[in-house]
Amino acid sequence: VFAGAVGLFTLASWLCGLAPNLETFVAARVLQGIAGALMVPVGRMVVLRTTEKQDLVKMLALITWPGLVAPVLGPPIGGLIVTHWSWPWIF
Repeated sequence: VFAGAVGLFTLASWLCGLAPNLETFVAARVLQGIAGALMVPVGRMVVLRTTEKQDLVKMLALITWPGLVAPVLGPPIGGLIVTHWSWPWIF
């Protein structure tokens, strides 16, 4: 399920970058949202099943950090990309 979600997210990102109109872009973003919604709980479940109890807090913290850092770094990096290239390069 996790690999399928990553593949679907990648495909949806590619479709976002190639979207010729707003309707196609919105549909691709919805697909991206569905795939992203699958990745987080399935990925967390994999970590919970494969990690030893003494390392569990450390591993959960490790997989939580990207979700905390991305909203801080995303907008400035996205702004840089859009300023110097065009918006499809974000995807």
